[in-house]
Amino acid sequence: MALGRVGSVDFYPTVDARDPQRYYCAGSCGPITAVTLSPDGHWLAFQAARGVLEITPGLVTVVDLRAAAEPRSLEASATRTRVQFARDGNSLLAANILRVDDAGSFGLRTWSAASWRRVRDVPGVLMPRGAVGPFALNDRLAAYQRDGRMELREIASGAVAWSVPLAAAPLDSARAAGAAQLELVVFAPRSDLALSYESSAVRAVPGTLVLRQLRDGATLALYEVAHVSALAFAPDGGSFVYSTGAGRTYTVLARVPR
Repeated sequence: MALGRVGSVDFYPTVDARDPQRYYCAGSCGPITAVTLSPDGHWLAFQAARGVLEITPGLVTVVDLRAAAEPRSLEASATRTRVQFARDGNSLLAANILRVDDAGSFGLRTWSAASWRRVRDVPGVLMPRGAVGPFALNDRLAAYQRDGRMELREIASGAVAWSVPLAAAPLDSARAAGAAQLELVVFAPRSDLALSYESSAVRAVPGTLVLRQLRDGATLALYEVAHVSALAFAPDGGSFVYSTGAGRTYTVLARVPR
């Protein structure tokens, strides 16, 4: 398990009771907002948040968890931080954001895990006005929030693959009110599902975990949960984990319904 802090990540091996190892991000950085582990557990990659007006390139830090090697620093823009390993673990993806004045573009940058050379750059297109994101990405698609909806967009063209209303209201409650918001999204390694946490602006009302088909946004399952702070799929895509960060904190391992 990897836990992001301000300027560093704590890594906890789950196979023994060793104290956590702490890795610091390179350069000037604040809270760690993007963390990912390679499918085989060999690599840890993370990136820190910086101000939205910061247009200089940020750094992705990559750590070899199997050897006492110095962490590597990879150049990417950090206006909106997102990092993720490809399903086979052979490459690392990062959101490549460029902000100019009041406009910004969202693209994709890819490095080879064998050499850490940059192997692909997708400049992307201008972010749609009023959109917040990306919340998740793979080598083709990025998930966004816009006008109370979750959108899936093609990174290269900006075309909308699908757009669906957010499911912020609890399943058995009429108390939910206020604007719906998308808080967290992750894609399954097989790129067939998206798992999101969607909430109401009324913090006392529980939010909803939503499993959707990635191909069309169709809802597969809904779960009422409060204060979810982290989501992750297992490497085989057959289960997922969520953690809560307020009130009665806990972590749950759940099976993906098929």
